[in-house]
Amino acid sequence: MSQSVSPSGAPFTPPSAGYAPPAAGYAPPSQGYTPPSGGRSVVGSYATAKSRLLALVLALFLGTFGVHKLYLGYREKGRLRLALGGVSFVAYAIFAPMASTSAIAWPLTIVSGIVYMVMTFWAVADFFKLLLRRDRLDAAGVPLR
Repeated sequence: MSQSVSPSGAPFTPPSAGYAPPAAGYAPPSQGYTPPSGGRSVVGSYATAKSRLLALVLALFLGTFGVHKLYLGYREKGRLRLALGGVSFVAYAIFAPMASTSAIAWPLTIVSGIVYMVMTFWAVADFFKLLLRRDRLDAAGVPLR
């Protein structure tokens, strides 16, 4: 009869019928499963369905800044839209009053205005996708209610 070898190269011996006590310095095993600290609970974060109506309202009023994407769990898309929408809005607010007097302000006003308009059209498209139920799931794959 040949003896099995573990991946480390040491001989493998099957466990005995009873469990051996833990080595010194280890806590005894707990009863039941507890998620590791800092980990997500599957029931708490993924199983809750998000509201389609709230996503529609957020897309309509704050869609240029990507708040509806953040709500639906699309963190990267939401952060990108928040940054682009926020920077273009602030840049337009700063440079638009100076556009007639400064040679550098008018191109920045035009660029920031175009970026803001694109972000607004993008939000309107997302609003209609939600309204017509083209987006049926949130980022975790849970259907919207």
